[in-house]
Amino acid sequence: MDLPLGWALDGAVGTELTRRGADARDPERWALTEPEEVRALHRVMVQAGATATTTASFAAPRSTDGDERVRAAVRLAREAGTPLVLAALGPGEGHGRLASVARDAGADAIVLETFVGAPSLVRVTEEVSAALAGALPVIAGYCPLDAEATDERAALPRRLRDAGAAAVLVGCGDGRGSVVATAQRWAAGPLPVLARPSAGLPRAIRTPATFAAVAADLRSAGVRAMGGCCGAGPDHVRAIAGAGA
Repeated sequence: MDLPLGWALDGAVGTELTRRGADARDPERWALTEPEEVRALHRVMVQAGATATTTASFAAPRSTDGDERVRAAVRLAREAGTPLVLAALGPGEGHGRLASVARDAGADAIVLETFVGAPSLVRVTEEVSAALAGALPVIAGYCPLDAEATDERAALPRRLRDAGAAAVLVGCGDGRGSVVATAQRWAAGPLPVLARPSAGLPRAIRTPATFAAVAADLRSAGVRAMGGCCGAGPDHVRAIAGAGA
């Protein structure tokens, strides 16, 4: 993957914005209505040790103002002094167009986040890769809802590589081990593996100390970089960064 990622990624964007007062139904709308709050979150994550941050644009493919959201979210991450900007796109529609918007806005990579279905993730990865034609790396994000080692799951990294992905991100999951188990299995596979386990909601099931232990295990297994999903804040990022020092 032609992207100089360090070990620590950022934590959750949506849940952290919600903790700061955003509407839980659409916290990333703050990229349009409360831009300084979004900038501040990115700055806090970088100060905690994140070497890349994820834009507040996960919901853009499900929004009528998706293009505007992506432009604003990429700009805010850049203005916050983020070393690398990963433009987030969750499930929905128009991924190829939105990826092109993110490219033009100055993103360093596209990250497709929290896709539960393998076929849909492969299809969207193909769509985005075709739209970008190699201009930006595409990180394909899969959300395993259990820790089972199925044949379909084992074949997914190869299918994503063939679809144009530069790396695979295993993220969110069930909050109890599905992300860690899947990332460890895939670490020796055909694509670099990034991991974003959930800290757990509604309460932080995984404390920062637990995240540090998980980070050490994932690093030793060959996982390229780690961040946090739902419930993971700056203290979790600080723990991840410390485990990679």
